Amino acid sequence: MKQERIKNIILATLVFLIVSLAIVYSVQANNVATSGYSLQTYKSKIANLRSENTNLELKLSEVKSLGFLEEKVADLEMIEAKGVDYISNTSEVAVK
Repeated sequence: MKQERIKNIILATLVFLIVSLAIVYSVQANNVATSGYSLQTYKSKIANLRSENTNLELKLSEVKSLGFLEEKVADLEMIEAKGVDYISNTSEVAVK
């Protein structure tokens, strides 16, 4: 009778351990799958940002080009400065 009780306790303990390990395994497998999905999402975002960065760099180089600047100057009806006069201040009113 005592041996049968010990067998039942051992059997219950084994069943409990197996169920516990199955739950832990399921939770870990879920975490790995979720992490994999998150990683793939971040890789996709990085690829999109790199593409956008390349496009912005191309646009920046176009905007900085001499032809674009000359076109903007013409559109804004700006004229070229013929001479520059510099004013020098020799007063010590604001200088300390």
